[in-house]
Amino acid sequence: KKSKLAKTLNKKTLTVSVDVAAGDAMLSKRLRTTGVATIFADAAVLPVLAEEQQAAKGDFPGPVPVILRDQEINADAIAAAKKAGATGVVIKFG
Repeated sequence: KKSKLAKTLNKKTLTVSVDVAAGDAMLSKRLRTTGVATIFADAAVLPVLAEEQQAAKGDFPGPVPVILRDQEINADAIAAAKKAGATGVVIKFG
């Protein structure tokens, strides 16, 4: 039986992205299977989430993008995010 959240996420007019500061592979799988479009993660949790998403390649539902969103973004952080499997980086200006 689908939860109320899962039913809401299945509506075609809604795109949901989640900002995650703490989590594990189980959370990553749950977000993917409930229809989340994008996961924004800080550097500490990104490797675990990206690894679980990459493991879902070829599955249904497939992986969702995991994007680094952190306070300090520099060249080293971008390189580490790429190595961990991030599909993008949020860079704040101003």
